[in-house]
Amino acid sequence: MRPDVNDAMLSQDIAAVQSSRLSIRRIYLEKGFNASEADSALLYGWKQLRLKVLTPTTALSSESLVNYVSGFGKLIIKTTPVGAAVQLDYDNLSQLTNAVAWPSAGTYRIKLSLDGYKPIEDTCEVQEGKPTLFERTLKPVKKKRESPVKSNRPK
Repeated sequence: MRPDVNDAMLSQDIAAVQSSRLSIRRIYLEKGFNASEADSALLYGWKQLRLKVLTPTTALSSESLVNYVSGFGKLIIKTTPVGAAVQLDYDNLSQLTNAVAWPSAGTYRIKLSLDGYKPIEDTCEVQEGKPTLFERTLKPVKKKRESPVKSNRPK
């Protein structure tokens, strides 16, 4: 959490998240998601609002949280092999693949990277209220063959 968010603000945030939970669940169940997915979207939205949208002193209301979270789509990012680092619009996700994010509808830049494999960068269209699968296979980096060391010794 942001170091400049105090305990009182955090307590208000928790109250807003708790009072928003049933509304968010109802919205997401109508869209075909389950309660666990709705809770995941709610927590993702709260984190995004608090870290990237609101100032440290701005109070979070349950109404603003519901409005913000209700427009999300589910983005599932998978790779073969699993374990790649994920950037979503230049922000590092805390999860490695197979990752789930809940962005608003729109086009996003996704970058996947894993040691020993060529990074992949592509775009993905996320629709509101729908799951989107972004699945890629990473290709190993070809190692350069080392040429044998020639000796200067006479034969």
